[in-house]
Amino acid sequence: MHLKPATRLLLSFLLSAPLRAQGAGATLSGTITDSSGAVVPHATISVKHVATGRSADTQTDSAGHYTVPNLVPGDYEMSAAAAGFGTNVATVTITSAAVQTMNLTLGRVLSLEDLGFAPKGQGGKLVADGNLISGVGRLPFNTDGGGLCNNHPANRGGLTKVVEAVRQLRGEAHPKVQVKNCDIALAHGTGGSLGTRHGSATVIMARE
Repeated sequence: MHLKPATRLLLSFLLSAPLRAQGAGATLSGTITDSSGAVVPHATISVKHVATGRSADTQTDSAGHYTVPNLVPGDYEMSAAAAGFGTNVATVTITSAAVQTMNLTLGRVLSLEDLGFAPKGQGGKLVADGNLISGVGRLPFNTDGGGLCNNHPANRGGLTKVVEAVRQLRGEAHPKVQVKNCDIALAHGTGGSLGTRHGSATVIMARE
C-alpha cells in the first residue's frame, strides 16, 4: 500500500524503558492489555536507561502485571511485546525513589495486516521497524495513549478513537503527539471475545 509523503495515518501506539540501580531505587510497574482491554500474560518487558544503554528485562504475570525494581533516576526507553501482538514502545522519566506506573496497550499485528498496512506475516516487522511511533514512524498509532491509558474500561474506546482522529485532522491534538500535516485519519476497533465472538468497525476521515 503506497502512502503519499504528506499523508499521515492515525492508528495505535508503542513503548520502551529502564535500568537497575545498585541499591534501593525507584520501581516501575504497570499492566499490559490488548486493544479490547484484556490483560496480556507473559509479555516481554524491556527497560533501557537512555544515558548508559543498560537494560533490564522481565515478563508480565498471569494478570498482565509487571514490576521492574531498583531503577536509578533518568530517562528510559521501554518496550512491551507478546506473541500475536505488535511491540509497544514509549519513554518514561524516573524522577525519584518511588513507585511509578506505566500501563501499556498492545495492538494486534493481525489487525494491521487485515487493514492492508502490511502483507500477511509481515505485521511484526512493520511494528519492530518503528513505523507506529508518533513523530517518528509513518503510521502514528494510538496518539491518545490507547485504550488502557485513555478510555478503557469506562468509555469503551470506540467514540474516543474518532474524537482523537478529528483532533489530529484539525491540528488540535496534544502538541507532543500531533501528527504534522495530518490529512487522513483512520479509527479502527475490535471488540468481544477474540477468536470466538467479536466484531470490528473502521472509519476513515480526511481533511478537505
